[in-house]
Amino acid sequence: TRDGIMEIMTKTIVLATGCRERTARQIFINGTRPYGVYTAGTAQYFTNILGALPAKRCVILGSGDVGLIMARRLTLEGVMVVGVYEILSNPSGLTRNVCQCLEDYDIPLHLSHTVTRLYGENRLEAVDVAKVDKDLRPIAGTEEHIPCDALILSVGLIPENELAESLEVPIDPRTKGPLVDENCMTQVGGVFSCGNAMQVNDLVDYVTLTAEKAGKMAARYEKRPTESIPVSASNDFMYVVPQRINEPITEGKIDFYFRSKQTEKNVTLSIRSNGMEIYKKKYAHLRPPEMEKLSLDIKSLNVCNAIEFTLAR
Repeated sequence: TRDGIMEIMTKTIVLATGCRERTARQIFINGTRPYGVYTAGTAQYFTNILGALPAKRCVILGSGDVGLIMARRLTLEGVMVVGVYEILSNPSGLTRNVCQCLEDYDIPLHLSHTVTRLYGENRLEAVDVAKVDKDLRPIAGTEEHIPCDALILSVGLIPENELAESLEVPIDPRTKGPLVDENCMTQVGGVFSCGNAMQVNDLVDYVTLTAEKAGKMAARYEKRPTESIPVSASNDFMYVVPQRINEPITEGKIDFYFRSKQTEKNVTLSIRSNGMEIYKKKYAHLRPPEMEKLSLDIKSLNVCNAIEFTLAR
């Protein structure tokens, strides 16, 4: 602020710190450190806010949603996008973005490929790309040398929770965000989390919903002892949020968010409590990049002890 650092006394705080992008050094790309290596968010800022093109000929590493959107955006601005290279065997972004941003503009998507080396002293001049095996290790003899003046990284987002950790808020190793209840409150009373700080969302709609929930619950917060029902997921899931539900259950419908660990077709989501199935729903398709939202009226279900999400094929 204009008055410098301020000290404010409050009984609640909402952590809306968002997320940060992984960098080239975090994915261990060999070579020099030339100008021209950007995260997708930085390239987006250059193009959309500063009105400056970050490249004339670029390679995109990773098929996250922002990277896919930037492939289309840069193409429309006259940049030559050589291709999008994804280390996994499936795209990391939404299916609609693969179709609308790559296929509609004839931008190649190379799965099971990664960038192995950078070339250039002051400015990036080229990169080496190679196929990877099932263990994601580059395969010798498959290297391709691609001249380019920019490498754009879309290799994942990490919830920004240094502030949460300084408050000794327990972090879920699956989501990399705080462990929260149905009110978006962490395990530290009065500390709430929302949006991409709580979990990385692929739709901004979900960011808004959790932010609205956290704000309302923070305003209503009263310190009192509560018991909670743990929520867990089988190994078929990357995670499920929230990770616990307070007792007594006061909310009607509770929003659960989850991601499958791998692509699944024609599966049944089964929610069990104390060994009994209390809810099930069929899904024609589940993909790790596409987070699912499920609203359940927990009060009307026979919930006791714990809740577990499982998949039946």
